Amino acid sequence: MDTRIRKYAAILSSFIYRNRYKKTRLDDYANIEKNNEAWYVKYSVIAHSGGGIDGRIKTNSKESWQYAYENGTRVFDADLSFTRDNVIVLRHEWSDDLDQENISEDRIPNYKEFMQTPILRKYHPMSIFDVIDFMKKHEDVYVACDFKDGIEILEKLISTFRENSCTELFDRVIISLYDYADYDQAKRLYDFKNYAIRQYEDLPHNYYELCAFCLKERIPVCMVTRNYIKEGDRFRILTRRGITVFVATVNDLGRYKKYRKKGVGGIVSDHLKQNDLR
Repeated sequence: MDTRIRKYAAILSSFIYRNRYKKTRLDDYANIEKNNEAWYVKYSVIAHSGGGIDGRIKTNSKESWQYAYENGTRVFDADLSFTRDNVIVLRHEWSDDLDQENISEDRIPNYKEFMQTPILRKYHPMSIFDVIDFMKKHEDVYVACDFKDGIEILEKLISTFRENSCTELFDRVIISLYDYADYDQAKRLYDFKNYAIRQYEDLPHNYYELCAFCLKERIPVCMVTRNYIKEGDRFRILTRRGITVFVATVNDLGRYKKYRKKGVGGIVSDHLKQNDLR
């Protein structure tokens, strides 16, 4: 989805949300109870776009996933996009310069072309089928889905998992949504076990409304940018109510430790792996 369209859609959904929940009182809802077996308690790193490899980021490649896994990471941010022929593949933005001839924002490839074109001339691209295989091979892996082409891609994801007879993997799929309004649509499509809300857009940071939404809908995780933490202790409106906050993107171990002392639960990172935090 075009960045400008996503921004305006986020503004609209935020307006709808404010009118829907403007009378909500936080005390009307119970706090989120800590679950020691939940992914967001056991793990503190989400590998951004599969994690960096050889100093390069946003490759979403098989090699980057494997490298992150070998270094202890168990939660993977998967950028889900449609190819020209409507197959889900992993791609952060089609405009990203990954040294792939004939692939660009103006020329989105079909599935065969995408899978046959190495990333940076040496890494292997990933499709949704590779994600399924990776999850089957590694039963402790969680995948946080970033729906680059909107909620429509979630419908395709659900049907793809069903067609491959692996809906049991849904218990390790994290539905991370940019817009409040998408939550109702996602719930109608499938009652997933794991949800998170992403607050990445350049919108007024209304922590009260964000907290009210998470408490009402029982969403335990909120992913925010570093700007939220720069605004002082306001983000503690979330953490005091049991909502786990992940900050994106953080690649400095010292910054991670500083955030942890403030009460942040984890980070989305290009280069830090789970083993680096020990």
